[in-house]
Amino acid sequence: MYKTEIATHRALSSPNLGPPGTRAAVHCAQCGERLSRKIPATESRERLVCSSCGYISYENPKILVACLVTFGERLLLCRRALAPGYGLWAPPGGFLENGETPQEGAAREVWEETGVRLVGTPLVFRGLTCLMELNEVYANFSASVSCGRCQPGAEALDAAFFAPDELPWAELAYPTLADDLRQFFHERVAHRSRKQSLGR
Repeated sequence: MYKTEIATHRALSSPNLGPPGTRAAVHCAQCGERLSRKIPATESRERLVCSSCGYISYENPKILVACLVTFGERLLLCRRALAPGYGLWAPPGGFLENGETPQEGAAREVWEETGVRLVGTPLVFRGLTCLMELNEVYANFSASVSCGRCQPGAEALDAAFFAPDELPWAELAYPTLADDLRQFFHERVAHRSRKQSLGR
């Protein structure tokens, strides 16, 4: 199993992304009155609070999942059909849905974006990545498959398995992704070397 790490990264800026809270609810989910920012008497952090009924609308990070899928020495990437990073390459990933585990969500995203099924395939947890500007937390996994066929889904323009020297390094969707993928390949080489040493 690869070393588990927690990393904090800065995300690509988005023209639709304003200051924290600009995408938050405007009206109370309980009574429909307008929300305003204030510090509730029972807390020390500013919240969106209904001045009519006192309901607090909490703004919490979104949970996303991503998976690095390999076929032999080749890594699966998809060319994004959505912003941010439209037309650029990234591992399959997306928002975790209600009622599914992170592993189930990662497998679903891989299937939806690349047509690769991970049913019965072990997913190895690799760590957490925090995109602070977007208030997103990614649960990252890796998996290996025995078939290299893939087919882009509705949220991808293309999908393919790449050898390390074939990766579109200049067309990756996120600023830190190149370093993450280089670290992933380095870990694979180190892991394989350890297994070979133990087998002697």
